[in-house]
Amino acid sequence: MFPLMPTHSHPTSRAVFVVQSWLLWGSLPVLSMFLPLYLNTIGMNTAQIGILMALSPAMAVILPPFIGMYADRSPSKNRVLLILTAGAAVVALLYPLANDFWYLLLVGLLLAVFQSAQGPLSEAITLEGLAHMGKAYGPVRLAGTFGFMVAALAIGPLLKIDVRFLFFTVGALALLNVLAVSRLPLVKGHQADGNHVPVSHLFHDKMLTIMLGFALVTNLTLQFYNSFFAVYFVDLGGSPDQVGFLLALMAISELPFLLWAEKILAKLGLRWTLVASMGVVVVRFAALALLQAPLWLYPISLLNGLTFIVFAYSLATYIAKNVRKELRATGQTFLGVASALGRTVGSLGGGLLAQSIGLTATFIVMGVVALAATAVFLAMTREKQAT
Repeated sequence: MFPLMPTHSHPTSRAVFVVQSWLLWGSLPVLSMFLPLYLNTIGMNTAQIGILMALSPAMAVILPPFIGMYADRSPSKNRVLLILTAGAAVVALLYPLANDFWYLLLVGLLLAVFQSAQGPLSEAITLEGLAHMGKAYGPVRLAGTFGFMVAALAIGPLLKIDVRFLFFTVGALALLNVLAVSRLPLVKGHQADGNHVPVSHLFHDKMLTIMLGFALVTNLTLQFYNSFFAVYFVDLGGSPDQVGFLLALMAISELPFLLWAEKILAKLGLRWTLVASMGVVVVRFAALALLQAPLWLYPISLLNGLTFIVFAYSLATYIAKNVRKELRATGQTFLGVASALGRTVGSLGGGLLAQSIGLTATFIVMGVVALAATAVFLAMTREKQAT
């Protein structure tokens, strides 16, 4: 038995999920947002930044389906999550030991392997535990938003002292997350008793298949923004120590949606909620291309609360409610795969495109991609109203 694993299967309080969400979203996701600025500081060019930033989503395309299927057949999904969490925490601390591109490629690849299914598996365990309690997911995910915000605010000023503080801070939070994961209630894989359900059953839900495709394109555009908005802000004349404040604005902007997510989804329906979110993505890229002054990035950052979190929350809860229990971890990891495939293209392809035509022109291209994807999604779901 893994020494840190819990033995209780039914949660008695939502607090343990709140703490784990705070630490999860306050550690490695913060690293991914600051990492392009760090890489730019140590002399990596735009193409190299794009390649290094593409490692995490690339691994999240390849590995999560296998990890998800293993977790669904494991006596303990928690054990799988604990191994991933501990591995990512240790490797994050190795990142700043050298500035050579090939070293960063190797360490970044290891980090990407451990990080690949951490988010989807954590959500699968959390959503199932909350379902047993009859509690909503929104407040728990909101704790993750506050964790991200606090970590971003703390790291920003530390970068002025030494950019390596990014990894020391994130590594410490990630190690604390290992302890938090060890306290989560035990969740069994529902295929652990031999009741195997083929993965193909997931795709009997045509609406889910279409939404996964839409999520792929959405994350392509979001990842390009996440990978290069800090570099763009500094290029326009913004101060690097203000990047943490911008990230905090992005995090706190998620508060309204998370507080009223269920009411919004009930009012608009899943289809129009996603379409409205993608509309905000289009507006944001247009604003970035047209309003070329660092001051404008502050209000533009507030639009974040109507983009990533809308897709992440809406699709995760859709899977938790509509996918049969034997495939819930697998379903969450397939959502992670679709998102990661989009992020891979957004980082790698977007970085190469920006190297060729510049960041401003690439913002315009991304806006057009988002608009076209929305039109296709509307056409494909005309007869499929998700409830």
